[in-house]
Amino acid sequence: MRSEETDRSRHRLKAERWRHPKHAEVIGMSNLKIRVFTEDNADPDTTVTIPGLVLKFATRLIPGQAKTALLESGIDLDELARLAIDPAITGTLIEIEDHRKNEKIVISLE
Repeated sequence: MRSEETDRSRHRLKAERWRHPKHAEVIGMSNLKIRVFTEDNADPDTTVTIPGLVLKFATRLIPGQAKTALLESGIDLDELARLAIDPAITGTLIEIEDHRKNEKIVISLE
């Protein structure tokens, strides 16, 4: 009998934990999508999707040189991770057009 009460208490605590505001922000995170288009194609040549839950940690895994290159292009991954927390922020965030390469990169939260 005591074991059943303990199990119920544990389940109740787990359920309450997911209602906590700190966890709510993780549950509602948007995915980061990076699409690369070339030569005026309507469909992307490449699509990279980083789940919102992973995005917060993925920014720490990117090599410093790559992060610097992104910052030089005006892309702050830490700021994108912060934006992904807000479920009200969705859609295209950045469009980068490289006319020499006939390439367009679209970064969005979905």
